[in-house]
Amino acid sequence: MSAILISGYEYVELKGRLNKYNHIDSDYEECVEGENDFHKNDHLTDWEEVGVDYWTDPDMGLMSYDDEGNAILPTIMDCLEFTELTYVEEGLKRCQQDLKYNFGEAIRGKRVLPILSDPTRADSDGDGIVDKYDPNPLMAIDVDTPCLYDKGGIFGVENHAMQIDFGNACESYFCVNCNYEAIAPELQDDKILSNEEYIIVQSLLSLYKYFESMEDHVSKEVVYSAIDNIREIKAKYSYDFCSSDGSYATPFAYLCIDENNEYFMDIHMADTTLSEWMMDNVVYGGKTLIDAVALGLSPTWYGVVIGVAWTIISAYGIMKYEESKYDFIGTVIGCTCTITDPIWPISPTRSQAFFAISAINQIGISLQDLESTLSGSLRSCSVSVRIRSDSIDIWNSLSLSMFDVNDLKYTRYNQMKHTYYDANGSLNFKNALNIRIENFDGTTYDRMFGLIGNCFFRKDTSTFEWQQVDERTLQIL
Repeated sequence: MSAILISGYEYVELKGRLNKYNHIDSDYEECVEGENDFHKNDHLTDWEEVGVDYWTDPDMGLMSYDDEGNAILPTIMDCLEFTELTYVEEGLKRCQQDLKYNFGEAIRGKRVLPILSDPTRADSDGDGIVDKYDPNPLMAIDVDTPCLYDKGGIFGVENHAMQIDFGNACESYFCVNCNYEAIAPELQDDKILSNEEYIIVQSLLSLYKYFESMEDHVSKEVVYSAIDNIREIKAKYSYDFCSSDGSYATPFAYLCIDENNEYFMDIHMADTTLSEWMMDNVVYGGKTLIDAVALGLSPTWYGVVIGVAWTIISAYGIMKYEESKYDFIGTVIGCTCTITDPIWPISPTRSQAFFAISAINQIGISLQDLESTLSGSLRSCSVSVRIRSDSIDIWNSLSLSMFDVNDLKYTRYNQMKHTYYDANGSLNFKNALNIRIENFDGTTYDRMFGLIGNCFFRKDTSTFEWQQVDERTLQIL
């Protein structure tokens, strides 16, 4: 049977009449031994590829068939009067443009073949996916993935064409070829990572957004590779977005860097809770004790001078230390009035007793504060991130004070401070990531990773040649 395809206005030759019951498959090819049949043949009959049942449906009415079940093709005029907005109408528009809209009677009555897919080609659009499994057999827009050939569902994101779901507030990914879904890793970090790892990842995501706003695509990829490395060391099947063996799979497409990149990244996360407690006690405790001494000296003229000077200096120091709207003027005036208005003469013994009581009170307050710090869930930390290559040296820092470790998901991360330097000195590591964590309990974690892949490069200090090191064994390859 000969026919003209309405999609391309080309002649095709079918191997028989277009009949529902003859099961003719014009594009079927015999496969040699060992060849995957379903990658070569679409196993669709001509009747199915044309979609006769679709076009003869009462709601369509574009085709019909005779008493013997043979399809009766529509004419060009039938197609012109067809109202459904499909490729048929678009094809006709192109044809009319080519013919300058000059349709003669012979053309109007010519019978043509509307199709859902080309019955003479196993892969109608040439995208490498045979028509039976191709979501859009006439448009080369689909990605060939294993899930197309396994309608029962197949596990692992590498078997799917995953895309971020903008309709779900970017909280998940979905396969454009099937209904496979995976939760975005960012929404699972708080349940999988340790507190320290989670803080680092959130800090890196903040840094990622900064580099994205600066259109620094290379640094952005370096930062995300560090996030990937932290997630990859977690147990299999921890993340929803994972490969078929359960290993974490990155949702990020690296375009600028690969395993031969020239970057070294150093991340240092330190718990500063105790150091901040010590600093607070030095500052506030010291001020309290010196206030007591100044007040004890206030009956003398030199005591008044020392007290007023100390009041001004300490008030300014507290204002700078707290980096807040400290009432500098009011504090100075109030303390000065206290020091310059002694109500009774104070003997040396009485002054020493007053100083001792103040010191004991301050020690008691400090010990109570320490106990609360050790038993509570409020912590402070600092995160520094250095990105180094032969040409740049970027230092980034972030401080978090008094956040709740039991509610890290809602911790607000301040914008990092960024400082750029010209690179000085030789680079001793490349494609390398070093992570150092100093925990609240005093333990330290220190490990070197490959930024991309499982290896990094270290320069030999004697030969100055690069050595490739396996991150898992730290053995030179």
